[in-house]
Amino acid sequence: MYSMNCRIRYSETDMTGRLSMNGLLRLFQDIGYNHAIDRNLGMEYTKRTGCTWYLLSWNIWSISMPAAGEQVTVSTYIYDYQASLAYKSIELRDALGRLLAVGDTKWVYMDIERQEPAEAPDGQWINTDFGKKAETPQTSRRIEVPDDMRMTERVYVKPYLIDTNAHGNNVKLTELAMSISGADAGCITLRAEFKRQVRKETYIYPYIADRENGVSAVFKDENGESLSVFEFIYKGDNLCGSL
Repeated sequence: MYSMNCRIRYSETDMTGRLSMNGLLRLFQDIGYNHAIDRNLGMEYTKRTGCTWYLLSWNIWSISMPAAGEQVTVSTYIYDYQASLAYKSIELRDALGRLLAVGDTKWVYMDIERQEPAEAPDGQWINTDFGKKAETPQTSRRIEVPDDMRMTERVYVKPYLIDTNAHGNNVKLTELAMSISGADAGCITLRAEFKRQVRKETYIYPYIADRENGVSAVFKDENGESLSVFEFIYKGDNLCGSL
């Protein structure tokens, strides 16, 4: 298990003074990147080898969001590893060790130049990077897209949305989908699939559909191909009751 201790920053909280879903996403992204850096798999590794890990999907459940100033521990570990694929759990716990939020993520090791999966070299991760899959509600990684999707105003992809791998940053794309769909206030559970890369100076065509307990969103390109698929569940749903 790889862990980091931190304090919830005021800038990461919502109007209630507690960690927002956006803030949680950033914490979960940071633990993944710090894990890579400390295993010598950061940007220098990518420049040298032309390979890196891309996030394919994440399922995230919040249980009890911490308040600004609270001390927390974020941890991540691999629970399954197959050639070019890695499956990782992420946990957020308070100072007493109580589980506050949990995530299930899927990654692919990519050759950036060829844009193809590549088999990850042995020895990238040490034995302590592995653990048992975190307990989460049973749900599919494949997100069902409703038939009644409606298109909203297209979005021009500015540099703000792009990360060091020259494509859309997964956290910022998810935040954009939450904002467009109105899920940025009250979302307690989210799922996301990242199917194709979002490039700078192109357009995203967002589609949304209301659900009984939340909202779905799909980002498409100019040809109608799906780039990303999202599902946001609002407060009041009991998905986290089994955790």
